[in-house]
Amino acid sequence: MIKKLSTIILILLIVATSLLALLACNGGSDSTIKVVVPDGAPAFAVAKLLRDSKTINGLNVNYEIVTSPDTLQAKVLNADIAIVPTNLASIVNKGAGAKLVAVNTFGNLYLVGRAQKEAFELKDIEGESVYSVGRNAVPDFTFQHIIKEKGLKNVDLRYVSAPTEVIPRLKSGDIKFAVLGEPSASLAVGQGVEILMSLSDLWAEVSGEGKLYPQASLIASNAFLKRAESHEFLNAFFALLEENASWIISNPSESALAVKAHGSLISANAVTADMLLRCNINPMRASTPQTKDSIDSYLKILFQFNPNSIGGSMVDINQLVLDF
Repeated sequence: MIKKLSTIILILLIVATSLLALLACNGGSDSTIKVVVPDGAPAFAVAKLLRDSKTINGLNVNYEIVTSPDTLQAKVLNADIAIVPTNLASIVNKGAGAKLVAVNTFGNLYLVGRAQKEAFELKDIEGESVYSVGRNAVPDFTFQHIIKEKGLKNVDLRYVSAPTEVIPRLKSGDIKFAVLGEPSASLAVGQGVEILMSLSDLWAEVSGEGKLYPQASLIASNAFLKRAESHEFLNAFFALLEENASWIISNPSESALAVKAHGSLISANAVTADMLLRCNINPMRASTPQTKDSIDSYLKILFQFNPNSIGGSMVDINQLVLDF
């Protein structure tokens, strides 16, 4: 009986060992990298990858486009890699733990409206109402910072919950000015409405020479970074992001199809080369001096408006950013 039991145990051990070896060869659950991006410009930052890069460095990659801002943070906390608003990178860094790897989007916010004269200037909004999506949201803080630094004191800021509330009213002439991100800015153009100014350009003017507007960033979870292959994977992933940045401009229709196939709600008709150029998708490693300085400056400005927007306190930029 004992001999028979020993034989059974030995067989079970052999089977278990064989299964473990098989899982090791196939990578097991660790062989899949979870990548999460919000809909909009960040989705286009990975458009070519969605189409062509289901496997990178021998690892399977699962992409998810999140269409609801309300669920983004929860999705990000369960991801290996994500593109997020840069302020959220600071929040996640303090919570579950993640490093900021690169900046992907350097501002896709624009002042749109009806110019009253041929050479429009920002001071022309003095005494006017300007609509923005979300009171006390990051785009709101960005615009408030710009008009404050430009010395404008009589701008009536008004708020809506979605771009769809603004666009029809712009086209009907009911309102004159709004701050919109792409692709909403492009959808608003027509019937006398035009893109008047780039908030990225204005940000550079008021924030000092060389300061960029680091709107959305690539982050990697601390759990993922503990994996031996993480840095090699990130280098390959970043190279694909750089390739994608030029590809989408040359292939707007294919870009639209790629993001739509993964659940994007963006209208394919809105996707043009000009719109994609205005998304300012230009991946830069966060560890480069100019990028790191721009991130630090950006987070300090957001902190002045609302500490909770970056997680309640300033983060050490050298602890936030990953050198790779």
